[in-house]
Amino acid sequence: MDESRVTLWGAATIAGICAIVGAIGGAMVQQHRESVSPEQDSGKLAALKSQLEERDAKIGELNGRLSSQAQAVEGLQAQLQACQASVAQLKAQGDKPCPTPGTAEVTGVASPSGPSSQTQIEGGLSVKLERCVATGSEIECEFQVTALREDLRITPLVGRDGSRLVDQDGNEVQASEFKMGSTPAQMPEVRLVQDIPVRATIFFERVPSSSNTLRLLQVTFALRRHPFSVNFKGITVQR
Repeated sequence: MDESRVTLWGAATIAGICAIVGAIGGAMVQQHRESVSPEQDSGKLAALKSQLEERDAKIGELNGRLSSQAQAVEGLQAQLQACQASVAQLKAQGDKPCPTPGTAEVTGVASPSGPSSQTQIEGGLSVKLERCVATGSEIECEFQVTALREDLRITPLVGRDGSRLVDQDGNEVQASEFKMGSTPAQMPEVRLVQDIPVRATIFFERVPSSSNTLRLLQVTFALRRHPFSVNFKGITVQR
């Protein structure tokens, strides 16, 4: 066999082999394409959509938590501003610290020739005496009560351990009734809203007709079941 025939035979062999390889590769590609069905594509898309929805739900949950935390911060800021306003009010009343329970701070001076106007701050309350008026053997003392630092529930006390008066002759009389605002006198508790004054009246019966000056007017409350009193002295009784 001469050299030209060998060359032609080799070329034909190589071309045949390439054709076979190409046919096999095409068949494999076609088989792969046929193996990926539209249903599988839809399934993958559904899975991806589900993952995106789950991510969006988590983002929404985080946003909700951030919103709740922001509201809590705003509430704390409002409380801080209220406390600052209360401190400013107390400073305006005399730039004095709040008294501790069991002690009373008295402002104003009793007038020996007329009705007295006195204000006391005790237990978070401002108690302002306006006047005491006698009618026959009864005396009524009127005043205002204001919660300074927060809303409070207080109980006005009468009877043996409640409010009382002592006149210039040393006669002691227990209060028969203690009425605050529109709350019935028999109600055990009165709710005070911060910085809103409530009018109150204490009634005393069987007071000697000679009682013209009260050496002591003791107004007694209970706050969180702990009784405390504020004392007014040198009160002139109007008749």
